[in-house]
Amino acid sequence: MRLTRLLYAAGAAMFLAVNGSPVQAQKFPDRPVRLVAPYAPGGGVDILARLIAQKYGELWGTQMIVENKPGASGLVGARYVATSEPNGYTLVLIPNSMTMSAATQKDQSFDLRKDLAPVGMIAASSLVLVINSSVPAKSFPELLSYAKANPGRLNYGSAGPGSSSHLAGELLNMMAGIKTVHVPYKGSGANIPAVLGGETEMTYVSSGSIEGFTKDERLRVLATLGPTRDPSLPNVPTIKESGLPGYEVAIWYSLFAPAKTPPGIIAQLNRELKQILDAPGMKEDLAKRGFIASWSTPEALDKVVATELVQWKNLADRIGLKDMN
Repeated sequence: MRLTRLLYAAGAAMFLAVNGSPVQAQKFPDRPVRLVAPYAPGGGVDILARLIAQKYGELWGTQMIVENKPGASGLVGARYVATSEPNGYTLVLIPNSMTMSAATQKDQSFDLRKDLAPVGMIAASSLVLVINSSVPAKSFPELLSYAKANPGRLNYGSAGPGSSSHLAGELLNMMAGIKTVHVPYKGSGANIPAVLGGETEMTYVSSGSIEGFTKDERLRVLATLGPTRDPSLPNVPTIKESGLPGYEVAIWYSLFAPAKTPPGIIAQLNRELKQILDAPGMKEDLAKRGFIASWSTPEALDKVVATELVQWKNLADRIGLKDMN
């Protein structure tokens, strides 16, 4: 019996040495992967998700399918992924507006750091301030003058309470001493059509979202909100250089998986993400859509999330934004 066990063990060891362990031998993915975009179609998240999904699919030879699940400033889609099986087949692409909404989130049943596992940062983008051309302002200083003379007259659209566009608007109200009225939507994809149609007078959206609209005479791009000018809009000044020093709102987009997803799958996804972003022409392809490639390790992304959760909570407390959802 002892000899039989030894022979069996030796045979098993030889099999694993040649073929690898059963886990190692299993190919990931061996079926389509779902990538949830937790905002409405047409916004920056949706645009980037479809591009990244295409590139992963080409790399794998297996589809990555984008599924839009908007609602509650991204919380609906993020929670859906968080409660999915942690096997790598359901992922979510979220912007740092999720760290912003966490600062004003009434529903504390979702914890970004505990319920999702960071895979890696994908890209950064500038938010831009756009207005309907009916507003009598052709520059950011003129907009401030008009807003101060007409408190409450201007409405601004956002991707939802606690979103980056919402906090950008409230931060501007506070720092510039103006009063514009918040109009929340289910995702940034509705913001540009609302401004074009005159439903709102202004909004803050990612520069990638205005691709194709910059020549529309009903729309004016007045300023970018980041620390420097957007490469895709080199002639558009920042708000800081337009007369409001200290004002800055930047945005990033990252890939997450459900918590407890195996580290090996996370590592593979991150490694392949870097391969995608480093591919010839990819940085230029992203730039055309208003994004700057910005890869990170899962560990680095986790540190960024932790820092921003504190930063935006402090801001929300300071300007009185609480229990918005």
